[in-house]
Amino acid sequence: MTVDTGLAMRNDFCVGTGNDGIMSVKLKENYGPYFDFLSFPEQRAAEKFIEAMGQIYPELAEAATVGHGHEDAIYVYVPLPADEDKENEIYETMAHIGTELLLDTGFAVLLMPARESRDGGS
Repeated sequence: MTVDTGLAMRNDFCVGTGNDGIMSVKLKENYGPYFDFLSFPEQRAAEKFIEAMGQIYPELAEAATVGHGHEDAIYVYVPLPADEDKENEIYETMAHIGTELLLDTGFAVLLMPARESRDGGS
């Protein structure tokens, strides 16, 4: 299976100049409260992972949240189905995509089970 992990430029980012005069780019996408703690390259890697996920599992991509993980990994949290076979399929597919992304970007992006949805509900 081949999944496009390329990030198409969309109109959901903004460019600005910080106090240090250096131009910065910030994605507007809402991937949870910890997304802003990631560097821009980490945000781009997470965005690529979620966009690739959305091509296969759009319902998971819609509910994804992002945060720092252990050992500089980036965790993408999604609510996983109760069906163990489907859950294993999702993990295997996203592990393959995560490996391709690691080779392309140098960032490890890992799928993790979400405890709560993005809006705070269970």
